[in-house]
Amino acid sequence: MMHPHTKDLYFKNRETTHRGVKYIGLQRQVAGWTFTKGHARRKASRTFYVRRSAVKKVKTVLAQTSIKKTPVNLKSSQYNFWTYPRGTRQSVKEQYRGSTYRFRTLYATEKMHTRLHGTFIKVQTASGKKLGWIYQGAVLSGRYLDPVAYLTRNTQLTKRVWVNKKKPRIKVASLSQDNQLKTLIVQAEDNSATVITVDPVRDTYYVLRSNRTRTEVKKTNNKMYNDTFYRYGYDGVRDNRVIFVRFFLDDATHGSRIDVKMNGQLHQAY
Repeated sequence: MMHPHTKDLYFKNRETTHRGVKYIGLQRQVAGWTFTKGHARRKASRTFYVRRSAVKKVKTVLAQTSIKKTPVNLKSSQYNFWTYPRGTRQSVKEQYRGSTYRFRTLYATEKMHTRLHGTFIKVQTASGKKLGWIYQGAVLSGRYLDPVAYLTRNTQLTKRVWVNKKKPRIKVASLSQDNQLKTLIVQAEDNSATVITVDPVRDTYYVLRSNRTRTEVKKTNNKMYNDTFYRYGYDGVRDNRVIFVRFFLDDATHGSRIDVKMNGQLHQAY
């Protein structure tokens, strides 16, 4: 037996009269997924009846406005695109995966403040393909920049970049000043980056996560590891060293080694 809660939101399905008393048939929201095996999968929603006098009509949409076409990009794959924001209509469908549209510039065209789930924005691709509504907290304002471009924008230092031919999202960038290496950036395939500050005494690093937040600064070591590169270290004495970064590309037996000279030059050793 269903016991509706006074704070829950229901949608009117039908209306009837019994012995002179008016009743309204209510249903919970139905959500479907169009990207699951190519068609929507919906759960059946039962109808239950309550006296019309016990029902209060409320707005599911508090405000909806068109906005100037604004560039945005997704900061995670946690949220997907809906035909309508959840909690605004009796039937909604989740129609595109957010993971499909990460690492690219999208455009917001509308904004909606909802009663239940906060603010959503309506998004389309650069070519005009309408993706639907997504939770506003899932996006970052501005055009998409990969970590290397994001971290080096407006820099006055000399930038050199190595790009992996098989997996172009994997990059190594050096920033130098007056032929002295200052910063080394190792960009991972998951849109994060390890940022190493080169210091005569001890190098330090932090990780820029894919959502643009940073970890705490730590001292480097020769066993540094993430999903992209498995070792960072140096050859030679501290005054005349060559930093190297080793990668696993496909498996543990295939990879690359990038040598970084102290003037910032990059060289693929193998």
